[in-house]
Amino acid sequence: MSNDIAIYGFIITCLWLATAIFDYLGYAYFWQLKEYRLDRFKDFLKSNQGEEIWKDPRFLWRGIGAFILLISPIPYIAITVLLLDVLFLLLKHRKFRRPVFTIKITLIIFFSFLAEILLFKFFPLNLAFILFLRFFTISLLVFLFYIPSRLAKSFFIWRATAKISKYKKLLVVGITGSYGKSSVKEFASHFLATDFKVIKTPKNINSEIGIAKFILKTDFSGIDFFVCEMGAYRRGEIQTICDMVKPKVGILTTIAEQHLALFGSMQNIQSAKYELLRSIPKSGLVLTNADNPYCMEYIKDLKDWRCIPEKIHNYTHCFSNHTRTDSVHHVEQNNKKNNHRNLKQI
Repeated sequence: MSNDIAIYGFIITCLWLATAIFDYLGYAYFWQLKEYRLDRFKDFLKSNQGEEIWKDPRFLWRGIGAFILLISPIPYIAITVLLLDVLFLLLKHRKFRRPVFTIKITLIIFFSFLAEILLFKFFPLNLAFILFLRFFTISLLVFLFYIPSRLAKSFFIWRATAKISKYKKLLVVGITGSYGKSSVKEFASHFLATDFKVIKTPKNINSEIGIAKFILKTDFSGIDFFVCEMGAYRRGEIQTICDMVKPKVGILTTIAEQHLALFGSMQNIQSAKYELLRSIPKSGLVLTNADNPYCMEYIKDLKDWRCIPEKIHNYTHCFSNHTRTDSVHHVEQNNKKNNHRNLKQI
């Protein structure tokens, strides 16, 4: 009899551990993907991929199992629920997802396991209920980590601001827009790299904390240009990045309904993207999409602006103040040395 109990306990433990690893790593992956932000995660749940979480049929039999065990402790309900979990994962070929392991996400996963073990200690007869709570357990821990995360984020941004301000000759090119940011970043970096030393933000790094961490681990000694892609999901985020890197060239690719659900309105999207343009100093240079009415609407409100009358190579209109007109024409003339000299005066 004791051997049967030991075998039963061993099977329960193995099945529990397998499902716990799959669930907590998967939930952690999605929370990390959405930068632990409730607004982005809520928007994500409306997507096809997000339905994988809240339409997961395992919630159904876990809930039924929890209800049955709440009424009467029927034997083998827990192992039945776990077996259904494992069979579902195998038959549906659910993709195993895991986050990039950082200190934060590792702690969240660790405390999620710890919370589940403690719950089982207090509710040993209702394992199905504990399984049902997994998504809510890790989500609660994400929220509990919000305050220390905000403090850590502010610290990283402060350090990055202090570091990059030491490179007096470094010229920062900021790029934002509803789409096309990465492509323009790659083009601009490629063109500049033919004659100058250039560093760009890697891959899809375009958030405040992502850029701050990149600055802290990057050596900008001897670098001429830092091409910085800037993304945002709410107003004020691009301004924070601009306050950190102090761009002197700003490129706005386009303004469209991208992430409209997060911003709330087109006016909020427009205001957020314009934070880059309004951060460019009077001696700076702004490039934008003249075919996009949202990009053009507030151009005249910029500091001491002036429109260059001709298109540069038929791509975009170039907007600048009086002091920048000549160096823009140097770009048209492909006078790279003079162009560099003028740009370095920004």
